[in-house]
Amino acid sequence: MHYSKGKRYSKGFSTRLKKVISVDSFLKLVFILLLFYTGASLLFGDKNIFSYINKLKQEKQLKAEIKKLGEKYVALLEKKRYLQQDIFYIEKKAREDLGLKKKNEDIYILVEKEKKKDNITSKTQRWIDKIIKAYKDR
Repeated sequence: MHYSKGKRYSKGFSTRLKKVISVDSFLKLVFILLLFYTGASLLFGDKNIFSYINKLKQEKQLKAEIKKLGEKYVALLEKKRYLQQDIFYIEKKAREDLGLKKKNEDIYILVEKEKKKDNITSKTQRWIDKIIKAYKDR
């Protein structure tokens, strides 16, 4: 007898539960909870919408920088090719940097007077100083 009372009670509870919560309202509740979870993960999760927007901006900036550096690289390649092939430029650099001269040509070196001791003197060597030092070392 005890068993039948329990069974009646369980039937009564399930019928009362069905009356309180219908299938439609249960599905609506599940849908609302799922919608809330999705919205929260989009706004506050690890891969939220704000970090996605920041990454898109960063990608746009990096692409612009890549384009700018590519253009600079092409310009430098053109300048390199020009400087390697231009005979007048090569001769000019050889004359200036190495102190080379043509026949019947004299080189004059203008030496500045020493500056006052208050001013700091330059520690860089001139090309002629390097040549003189190399000549003395031989």
